[in-house]
Amino acid sequence: MAKKKHQSLQVSQEDKTQAQRVFEQYHQIAEGLRLSTTREQVEAALAEINSMTEPAQVALSKALAKERHTDAADVLLAINELSPVKGARKEARRSLIQLQGAKINPQWHPPVDQPLALVPQTPTLDEDKNEYVDEENEDYTALRDLSPQDVVTTFVESWVNDDYDTAYDLLSNNSPLREGFSLDEWVERREEWANAANQGDLVPDFIHEREPQKSGLWLPSGVDRSSDMKEFEAGWSIEMDPTPLSDTLPELPKAIAVYEETQRHWFWATFTLIQEQDAWRIQSMVDEGTAAQRLSVEELQKNIEELDRYLLEFRQKYNLEDVQRFSEADTEHFADEIYSRLFRAAGCTDALIKKMPLERELYEEASGRMIVFKQFERCLVYLEPLAWRFEENRALYLTRMAEVQLSLSEKYFDEGDDERAMRLQERAEEALKESLLIEDKPEPHITLAELYIEDDRLDEAEEHLLQAKALATEQSQVAHIELHLGEIAMEREQYEEALSHYQRVAELEPDHPDTWVDLAKAYEELDDPEEAEANYRHAIELQPDNGDLYYDLSKMFTKFNQPEKAIEAIEEGLSANPDSAVLCIYLATMYLDSGDYRQAEVFLNKAARLDPDAPYVQMFRSVLNMAKFVPASSSTPTPRKLSRSKKKKRR
Repeated sequence: MAKKKHQSLQVSQEDKTQAQRVFEQYHQIAEGLRLSTTREQVEAALAEINSMTEPAQVALSKALAKERHTDAADVLLAINELSPVKGARKEARRSLIQLQGAKINPQWHPPVDQPLALVPQTPTLDEDKNEYVDEENEDYTALRDLSPQDVVTTFVESWVNDDYDTAYDLLSNNSPLREGFSLDEWVERREEWANAANQGDLVPDFIHEREPQKSGLWLPSGVDRSSDMKEFEAGWSIEMDPTPLSDTLPELPKAIAVYEETQRHWFWATFTLIQEQDAWRIQSMVDEGTAAQRLSVEELQKNIEELDRYLLEFRQKYNLEDVQRFSEADTEHFADEIYSRLFRAAGCTDALIKKMPLERELYEEASGRMIVFKQFERCLVYLEPLAWRFEENRALYLTRMAEVQLSLSEKYFDEGDDERAMRLQERAEEALKESLLIEDKPEPHITLAELYIEDDRLDEAEEHLLQAKALATEQSQVAHIELHLGEIAMEREQYEEALSHYQRVAELEPDHPDTWVDLAKAYEELDDPEEAEANYRHAIELQPDNGDLYYDLSKMFTKFNQPEKAIEAIEEGLSANPDSAVLCIYLATMYLDSGDYRQAEVFLNKAARLDPDAPYVQMFRSVLNMAKFVPASSSTPTPRKLSRSKKKKRR
């Protein structure tokens, strides 16, 4: 059965990135809230969240709703109380209710001088009625003022989220998608479908305005096609259970692809909008997937070539440095262009596959496109047939499929869906073992070892690594194997053995900074700070702009009771990277721990000038203000690194 979740179609990639960045800091934000004693400090802790767009705030709240932690509940309560955006407050409240249903309650309480309504008063009947009327008027005005693109995105989002009244209102009066039904009749049919389909987890792929096509499409009399009509091509996916009722709804396109494991269905359609009473409304919809199937093989191939040509020309014209210098507007423009072409090409490929299901190259090309953009579920739509339908290269395809399944599994673990994540891990393990039965090669052994290391099955991981080592023919494979053997030895506290493995990696791949960091950490465990320092400095020589390397060196000095050298290491980092706000915060933290509040404030202010919107800046200011009134602890805690630690993966 498809799992029921809702995600706004209007969340752009930029919004997602912003929400994810703040999401990774929510524990620190919650700590900042708990340390706040005034409303101003609470607002400072929420500064970055409140500066986000509404879609980004909504995405953040939905992500927090999946966290089973009181810190998430604390942040949601604060957003619900203090966000300046009504939609964000509503979503935070819904997410907080969801957590409370799982017995996760906020522990933070606003400061007493802060006039927040922790326990909402029950409204009187008149107040409740007036509030309902006000909200109805707000909704009507909001729908009337929507841009053409927002009409399409709101329609799809409302339809998936069972808000059929809104979806109906966004159709023109004479739209064939209304089927001549009244609102109640139209809604009743969709609710019957929803009960069977259990749809949810909307994921937008793209939306793209295009020039109106000249066609025989009927429009109401008096409508000027050139000025009063818009066309938007859109792609999206949802999880839903199969039901014959899907064929009865004209606004639901035929799925162009389905991933059976999750029942995710992908759709592709073009919406035609007209102006009606000074508001944009959907007049009709074209099922682009069905239309593509009516094209000839040659026409589909030509369409794919034209769409791919843009991607090729973009890669030839811009390198990574050029892309990093793009303005925000340019980045959004090119992202829209690339993603719209990617998914349109995928739709054409899906139509070709239906015509030529035994053409292996189609699956290879489609899976290759999707893996580049980390579209793991869609990639598996093509990799699974490659692995099971074609004998040639089956071992290779099984290994590729398993690696993508593991990447998708990691995504589900991050979302808190452990059951689905573990199921994908099991399927990946089965595929890797089957691949080895067909052909004994190093790659499946290494991937299995990585999976077992994650699960602390170290003996099994070591066995596969040793088998891979006996088969390895490439220097990079041997280095990768030695890396994981060193990791296993470190987990077992066999530091001399770990050192020998890491030394072998350094011989094979001396240009990787991580190689020397691994050596340094092994020397740390062997109580050899001189060698540890030498290896950290070698890593810094290779990557002097990596602030984390200076932090690791500083932390090593702290571990061996060399506080002056610890501070000097961060100062060296700042000398090499004067614009690093993170290093300023590291140094401020060290001065705070030593009781030197003046110097801590100096570097805090410098960090604020470099990156005023960073959540850790606001959080540290609250900590510093609190520390000035609380006696220093007798022990000096080590500051936490501001980046997320990860297990070792392929380099």
